[in-house]
Amino acid sequence: MFNPSRCLFNCSAHDSYTFQINPASGDHPGHLDDFKFIGRCLGLAIFHRRFSEAYFVVSLYKMILQKEVALADLECINAEIYSRMIWILENDMTNVIGVTFTTTEEQFGNTVTIELKPGGARIPVTEKNKREYVKCAIDYYISKQVKEQFDAFMSGFNDLIPQNLITIFDEHELDLLINGMSNIDVKDWQTFTEYQGYKLTDEVIQWFWKCVSGWTPERKCRLLQLATGSSRVPINGFQDLQGSDGPKQFIICRSDDPSQLPKGNPRFNRIDLPWYKDYATLEHKLTLAVAGTTEPGTLPTHL
Repeated sequence: MFNPSRCLFNCSAHDSYTFQINPASGDHPGHLDDFKFIGRCLGLAIFHRRFSEAYFVVSLYKMILQKEVALADLECINAEIYSRMIWILENDMTNVIGVTFTTTEEQFGNTVTIELKPGGARIPVTEKNKREYVKCAIDYYISKQVKEQFDAFMSGFNDLIPQNLITIFDEHELDLLINGMSNIDVKDWQTFTEYQGYKLTDEVIQWFWKCVSGWTPERKCRLLQLATGSSRVPINGFQDLQGSDGPKQFIICRSDDPSQLPKGNPRFNRIDLPWYKDYATLEHKLTLAVAGTTEPGTLPTHL
């Protein structure tokens, strides 16, 4: 599946062992038949309860489950485009000219302009419509750019696994269903962890490792997914953990708002951990973050 000579998948923007569908796979004859075959193989593996070690980006799992993708999912696909979308959302577009509902990409050696919506080349991006523009970009780069390949993959997958049976899972559970759980050595994890704003001897850090050490393998994997985007531990352990620009160790970074949940940042293999007042609060907040839930009265951030 992942042999570079087949051109079916690319490495994610974060590491060298999580994969996404290659939009340029059409350079390889018969690529759609290959994707249908791969879908059947994964479906067959799930049916027989065998693990595949097919580590995909989170957005691909969401697409399999027919779940809505979000801006955060774009970061694993194209870090440069993700950064551009963040800039547009955080800055006033009133006096910015030359940005329209289009994007450019290389196709067979030529640069082509793609309209993100009908007539997009004639629609300037303004402060009023910039969120729509970002939504269109997310949809294009995550879904539309690989629609043919994904549809072929799902055709094979659904030959074995009916869609109504798979949608009971969330994207993290589907990852574990396909790949199984890594055997996570917490002592190794702790050995190759860096701290920003914290020291190893800080009470919050001691509470963190105490909490993680007592967790089930599944919950440990979900914490790793939250912080790195993948539940996989490299063959040589955490010393070989990869980031978007090469080797990057796991990082625990101090956040000073104890009302917030810990927040993962897969681009930097980092979790932002507030300075909680006691162990019970840390355990509660970290469990909620790993479960992908929110505190009562708060809403998840989506576009």
